[in-house]
Amino acid sequence: MSSVGRMGRDLGLIKERRPIIHQITNQVVSNVTANLTLAMGASPVMADEPEEVADMVSGAQCLVLNIGTLSEKSLEAMIRAGVKANELGIPVILDPVGVGSTDFRMGGFGKLRKVEMEVIKGNYDEISSLLKGRQMRGVDSLTGEGLEEREKLAGRASNELNTAVAITGREDVVASLGELGIVRNGSEMLRLVTGSGCMATSTIAVFLAVGEEPFYSTLYGLSLFGLASELADKKGPGTLNYSLIDSIYELCMNFDRYADEIRIEV
Repeated sequence: MSSVGRMGRDLGLIKERRPIIHQITNQVVSNVTANLTLAMGASPVMADEPEEVADMVSGAQCLVLNIGTLSEKSLEAMIRAGVKANELGIPVILDPVGVGSTDFRMGGFGKLRKVEMEVIKGNYDEISSLLKGRQMRGVDSLTGEGLEEREKLAGRASNELNTAVAITGREDVVASLGELGIVRNGSEMLRLVTGSGCMATSTIAVFLAVGEEPFYSTLYGLSLFGLASELADKKGPGTLNYSLIDSIYELCMNFDRYADEIRIEV
């Protein structure tokens, strides 16, 4: 079966199973990522109280950890939920938002290393910071590295971190166990929409909840989100922002109409 065929199959499984996606995420995006999860046919839960996260994640099919507005409390919740998810074989995806901008975030990532991640997804500077230490100002990637540099970094990070690694950019790159994939879907205007990277992470998480291979689940999530941004990109970043979830819903409900527009290279 082709990659696009498997992607359509997984979208069918999402509708059938309605997986629960537990997201311990940042304050800026919790509402929109919950709505995106619903639009894909999955069920979001956004619990971040350390005393309940182990119980909550026990009923989930995927766990999202996002450090965009990291605090001591949220870090403790992430570690507790992540350790429990590992015990139960529930996949975990980490979005290390702005990890290289402060010592606190870098230290938080160090503590999160005790959690086994199926996927780590970030921009070039975030992934570079995970390997080299602080490399950022704020949460956006400022270096604008090209495709070849992203491919090299993704491969190195996947080997050193022992997980699938996705680096977003003009083309998204995914590396895992010697495999390399490229996604060429996406609107340039996404860089003007707050939380678009976090939304892409949640899209990947929904595929992880039903998929057997994190490498392909990551490619499918990034491609679906990228294509949704192309469909929603009509007038400007404001229109794109409010149309993304509608486009995600349309793609998930009527994937066959758009399958030829999926641009994944493996």
